Amino acid sequence: KKSLLLDGYLIENDSIRALDPNFVGYEPVEDALLKELDKSILKNKVGIKRAVEASAHDFIKAQPDYNGSLTNIRVALETLVREIAIDEGFTTTRSGNTWGPSLGHLKVCGFIDQKDEDALSSVFTFISNGAHIPLGFSQEEFVRLGRNMCYSMCYFVIKMYNA
Repeated sequence: KKSLLLDGYLIENDSIRALDPNFVGYEPVEDALLKELDKSILKNKVGIKRAVEASAHDFIKAQPDYNGSLTNIRVALETLVREIAIDEGFTTTRSGNTWGPSLGHLKVCGFIDQKDEDALSSVFTFISNGAHIPLGFSQEEFVRLGRNMCYSMCYFVIKMYNA
């Protein structure tokens, strides 16, 4: 049931229904993301892929770890942005979290524009506040939404990088 939910299907009253429209000829974004990562020359692409896969595993395991699922996909986005920023000339003497400076560097060097930076930082913030589930959402629904948004942003960034 959780695997189907992760793939965009809901089991309800002994029937399966699609939650998202199916686009004939297009693979799910998460699969496309993993393929784009494979095509990239990023040094830590294995770590990024591992975080994406851990997010999915945390979501569907028998005792779901929804916090772990969101944390892992956020780590994938953060690592991806940092790796691309480094490849685009970003350096820092700071240790620890370099999410903001890395994202800022991508804008300054022209890799992304202000709209892109706003979208990336908004999704990152949205899933970082994962414990604050809006009314009307179950924890499972909120995590699924957060994961979809985040791996879509990962796909957006890696696709631009590989272009």
